[in-house]
Amino acid sequence: MAVAQLGGTFTAIKGKVAGTIYQGYKGQQIIRTRKSFNKGKQGAMQSQIARQTTIASGWKTIGDLNRAAWNAAAPSFPRYDKFGEPTTLSGYGLYLSVNALLIYYGQPFLVAPVTPVALDLINSIAISALDATHFDVDYDTNTTETSSAVFAFSRPYTQGQSPGVIQFVKSQAINAHGIANISLLSEYIARFGNLIVGSKIFVKIQMFDTATGQMSTPITSSAVVA
Repeated sequence: MAVAQLGGTFTAIKGKVAGTIYQGYKGQQIIRTRKSFNKGKQGAMQSQIARQTTIASGWKTIGDLNRAAWNAAAPSFPRYDKFGEPTTLSGYGLYLSVNALLIYYGQPFLVAPVTPVALDLINSIAISALDATHFDVDYDTNTTETSSAVFAFSRPYTQGQSPGVIQFVKSQAINAHGIANISLLSEYIARFGNLIVGSKIFVKIQMFDTATGQMSTPITSSAVVA
């Protein structure tokens, strides 16, 4: 469904209604037709639906005490809505969100929430090499015992294009914190095919705590394929 943010008049509509998608970009309202998914996206979506179904069914079996614990923990795990405003999930919403991330990155399922921790700060991210045989990302974070770096990359955009809403695909790569480098080439090719010279790729990094399921605010970088 579409979501409207109200000021003196309507200032933004975001969401989808039937086959129409509403987006805001630099103060302008954009309305476009929803594109159908290709087979790769359909497979990814089906996997996501299967994960969510498994997690949702578990909510019925974790018991009243654990459900109450998720409800009590929800305010300690802030989230942001489509307009970037802070919001608080329900206990059930937090349970789904945390466990979906944990399962996606191969971590144990949580029956009860874990006390949130301070995530590593991200100091920098840069695509250091981007060509037919390289998609290397350098990054620098602080170091703790549980936070790990996770990544997402965009579809190819035309050079000079700065989309209002970047379409990211989560990488399943999970890498060490600190000063490090990672290659996303094989995952990118599996998703979008070979890198095209002159196209623009965006990548983002977030810190993920493998014990609590917390995810930090992302930072983004981009480069043009050489």
